[in-house]
Amino acid sequence: MTARRKRESTCADQRKSGRDESPGAVQDCPDKGTARVPIEKEKGTNRNLFRAWLDLGERVQARQPDWLSPLATTSGRLKQEFRYDIWDQPAGGGNTSYQFGGNKGLEFIASSRIQILIGVPTYLLVSPSGPPAGFGDLPLMLKFRISSAERTEGNYLATFLLAATAPTGSHRYGAGEAVVTPTMALGKGWRRFDVQSTLGVNLPAGDRPRWEDNCCGTRHSNISWDGNSGPNWKRTPRSTQRGNMRARRNCS
Repeated sequence: MTARRKRESTCADQRKSGRDESPGAVQDCPDKGTARVPIEKEKGTNRNLFRAWLDLGERVQARQPDWLSPLATTSGRLKQEFRYDIWDQPAGGGNTSYQFGGNKGLEFIASSRIQILIGVPTYLLVSPSGPPAGFGDLPLMLKFRISSAERTEGNYLATFLLAATAPTGSHRYGAGEAVVTPTMALGKGWRRFDVQSTLGVNLPAGDRPRWEDNCCGTRHSNISWDGNSGPNWKRTPRSTQRGNMRARRNCS
């Protein structure tokens, strides 16, 4: 009886100190093995949740076309990736304009129809004799897949995108206020050829729509096309509208 009490006292001391001083500690302490079971179950549960999330991403991506992502616009496909784009293009005065980030970032699938983007603010630089460099606003996006089919089942997609930018950028490169951009992304493929396009409108926070031209030719709204993104309606921020009104008075 005395030896048993001594062994139980030793096990209690080891549990408090978190040490196992002998290889046979689990056998010597009757409840030591059972104390480890919840820890192993918790680790197994975490691994299973992570594996289930990866499996969900694979199933979601298998039920949509396997097209490549466009370079200059947002794809309607749901994806799990980290994307970081770098752009350069000629600017005035013999300069070159560089964009690092391209409003891309971490994209992950949250459910069978939803993907979330947490972007990296774009860093803009004009070299060699441009204005000071700086960061743009923080991009965020939620994608909701309305309908899609893989290549053998129709090869198409329709996705609703709700993008937004938080006003974290510098005065020169940021919008100065939050901007929400509801967008529709559509696509259709034929064998190895596919067409993808987006159509959206920029809605600055606290600003009212102004769809008109002024006498100097500065548009409050415009329709712009590029090779990938399709039509894009934009609204001019309120500060620019005030400047355009002053320019209109100067024109008259």
